[in-house]
Amino acid sequence: MIEKIASVYVFEEKIVLTSNSQLKMGMWFTHEPYIKLPKYCSDTEIATSLNAVLEASKQGIDNTNNTKDANKAFLKGLGVKSLKELHERANAFSVFSSEDSFVFEPAKNLGSKKGFAPILSAVVKINQNSTANIIADTFNLALQVASNANK
Repeated sequence: MIEKIASVYVFEEKIVLTSNSQLKMGMWFTHEPYIKLPKYCSDTEIATSLNAVLEASKQGIDNTNNTKDANKAFLKGLGVKSLKELHERANAFSVFSSEDSFVFEPAKNLGSKKGFAPILSAVVKINQNSTANIIADTFNLALQVASNANK
């Protein structure tokens, strides 16, 4: 069972990690924190940032969020002006925290109308107690798969 979700957006100049939470009605939405890292950073920075955004992920949030405001905050948090710009500039993948594991799911960018689609054949699962080095290696593998899928 999925407990927490993080999204990772990779731009030419930066990586943005963000949290996802589930409304009581069932829909997931992206929200702060938006942690921006340089494209090349340490294993510890990756592992610490990933744990921080996963910690902020919640389930059963009241359905009081304004969708329009949430979309504006999402775009601002990523540093883009529109979904079109996001899909022109970024690759993405998700990280799911489930029981005692992290599941890394690279995505193919299908454009602003269709979004990011999971590449299920490339999913990688590791233990949550893995070292920062293993977490970062798996993170970078998911990034590479997502980037290659969009060439």
